[in-house]
Amino acid sequence: MRAAVAGGMVLLLAVGMLFIAPGSGPAYEYLEEFPLTWTDPSVSFGLVVSSLPESSMAPRVDDALAGWNEIGGADLDLSRFTSSCDPDDHYDLTPCIAMGEGILGDDVLGVTMVTWQQGEILDADIWLNGDLEWTDQNDLYMEAEPVNLQMVMMHELGHSIGLGHENDIVAVMNAYYPNGGQVGPDFDVIPLPDDRAGARSLYPAGDQETDLGASNYYRTGPDTSDYFRPVGSADPGSEVSFTYTVHNLGTTDQEDFSVAFYLSDDQAIDTSDRKIGEATGLSVDSGSSLTRSVDLLIPETIAIGTYYFGFIVDSGDTIEENNEDNNALAAASSTGIGLSDDDDDTGDDDQPPGRPNCPQICNLLEECGLLDELGIDPASCEDSCLHEFQRAMYDCLAVSEDCSQAEDCLEGDIERTVSEDDEDGCGCRL
Repeated sequence: MRAAVAGGMVLLLAVGMLFIAPGSGPAYEYLEEFPLTWTDPSVSFGLVVSSLPESSMAPRVDDALAGWNEIGGADLDLSRFTSSCDPDDHYDLTPCIAMGEGILGDDVLGVTMVTWQQGEILDADIWLNGDLEWTDQNDLYMEAEPVNLQMVMMHELGHSIGLGHENDIVAVMNAYYPNGGQVGPDFDVIPLPDDRAGARSLYPAGDQETDLGASNYYRTGPDTSDYFRPVGSADPGSEVSFTYTVHNLGTTDQEDFSVAFYLSDDQAIDTSDRKIGEATGLSVDSGSSLTRSVDLLIPETIAIGTYYFGFIVDSGDTIEENNEDNNALAAASSTGIGLSDDDDDTGDDDQPPGRPNCPQICNLLEECGLLDELGIDPASCEDSCLHEFQRAMYDCLAVSEDCSQAEDCLEGDIERTVSEDDEDGCGCRL
C-alpha cells in the first residue's frame, strides 16, 4: 500500500494480484485489516475493449460482473459503461478495466489498484496481463494457458469491492489460479461459498438463497487447488477412490442431505445411470464447502467399456433450491473398466487430463483424412484436441466409431475455437 496526495485529500492505494502458482467454515479476508466498501454499491466500470485479444471476449467481463450481482443476501450492482477510461489514473474516481502487454510480471495474471479514504472505496482500476494467452471458453478445466478470462475478472472484481486473498479453502479469491474452478455440469464460473460470505458481510441485504453445487475441484495445498481425475482404468469388482466437493452457495446451513454416486456411459449424470454408492447424513454450513473422498465398488456384473464416474448432490431431493441445475456432475475424465491395455481408449499417463480420448480421436481423424479439413497438422493434433475443440465436438468425436460418424460431428452445428499452440505451463496467481 502507498499514499498519494490528490486534491488536498490523502488517498490510499490497496493492491490485489492473482499469481502463477508454484507447485471449513467461512474464512474470507478483507483487502485491508478493516472493511473497505463502496458507499453506493452501484459501481460502473469502464472497459477498454480494444485491449482485449478479441472484442467478442467482452461479454465474459459482463458475466463476471453479473456473478457478483447475483449473490443472494448481498447488495451489489456492478455494471460496465462503454466510454473510454484510464486504468493508470487511480484518482479520477472512474473504475477501469484493461489488458496490456509488458506491464505485469510473468507470474502475475492481473492486478487491482483500489483507492480509498476513511474506509470508503473511491476508485478501482484493473490491469490484466496481455502477455498471456486467454480464453473465453468456460467448458475447459483450468490448468494453465489459455487463461480463463471470466475467472480472473471475477477474482479482480472481488478485490475491487473490498475482498482480499483467502487461501485456506477453495474460493475465487484464492491467490493462485485456477482458484476454486467451475461449478456444476454447465461449468459455471461464479463466486464460491466463501466469496459469497465475504460479499454478504461487506454489502448485506435481506434476501435469501438456497443452493448446493457440485464441483470436481478441491484443495491441494495451503494456497492451491486442482480438479480430481479418477483412475484411467479399473477392473469389475474393484474399488476406486473418488473425490468430490459440495459447495453451499446459499445463506442457510444445510444438514442431513445425501450424495449419490453413479457410473454412466456419458457425462450427463442423472438417476437413470447405474448407482454404485451413497453418502448420507452430510451437512455443510452457509459460506462453506465440503470435500470428501470415498471408495466406490465397481459392480462385478458391469459390462466392459468406458464409463464416467459421477455424483448428484441432494440425491434424496430433500432441499428445495433456487438452482437445481448444478447438482449433478461427471468426473473430468473417463475410466476404462475391464479393458486390456490395447483396448483402453482412456489414454496413458502422458495424456493431458480432462480430454483422455484425444489419441483415439486423432487416429480416427487421420485415418478418415479429416485433419486437412480442420487445418490441423497431425503432429499437433493432440494439442488441438485438448485446447481447440469445444466440449460438444470433443464428446461427439470421442464416441465416433467410423468416418461417417466423425464427418457427422464435423458437419453438425458445432463451433470450434482455435487457440495458439499451448505450452506446458503452471497455475497462475491473481
